[in-house]
Amino acid sequence: MEVSGLGLISSQAASDSLERKAGRYQIANDVGQKGVGVIADAMTPKLSADIRVQSFVRSQMGRPGGSGIVILKYLAGLTITIGAGLTGSEGAPSGGYKVATITAGTGNVSWA
Repeated sequence: MEVSGLGLISSQAASDSLERKAGRYQIANDVGQKGVGVIADAMTPKLSADIRVQSFVRSQMGRPGGSGIVILKYLAGLTITIGAGLTGSEGAPSGGYKVATITAGTGNVSWA
């Protein structure tokens, strides 16, 4: 099996501190000025200490997107809205969570 893309996304219920929020804005500014490589350079050492893994991940992060699948796991009490431009489905709750799968399209996802 070949992995053509990987996203590791984490979220939390509590709001960020002012310092953390300022850091996000700085990263967004850096990406706007220098490109997505800024994110790849900062992220890869946190993913693995293995330089080979870092090199591979770094090479993949700058590539344009292609076909793939996005899998989202979230609390069962939330209701997902999958945007009109996306092809996706939501599974039944299990263990306090739901899983949604998006297989094609462009658009937004939100929860309530």
